Amino acid sequence: IYSSSFSEQLLQRFAILDLHSQLGFLASQRPDKVTKDFIRVIRQEKRLNWILCILAIIVFMTTSRYSVLLMSIITIIELLLVTRMDRVKNEMID
Repeated sequence: IYSSSFSEQLLQRFAILDLHSQLGFLASQRPDKVTKDFIRVIRQEKRLNWILCILAIIVFMTTSRYSVLLMSIITIIELLLVTRMDRVKNEMID
């Protein structure tokens, strides 16, 4: 269970980095499409990165029982973030 959660975490992290770079590119190419929602998502992503990094460090310092719980929380937060970033990206493309 732990290794699959870790690999899922890694894939979500790459998805967030990819979406972040796509959003940055779209914002530079189409500044007229930058909305308040776009700015809000980018700010949330920056804040959540710090929180997720702290949680990831705690995962490695806790017992396996709590690390599975923390990995689940991290996965849910990242999934919600990726979903929101993807929605904003699609709005900018349309």
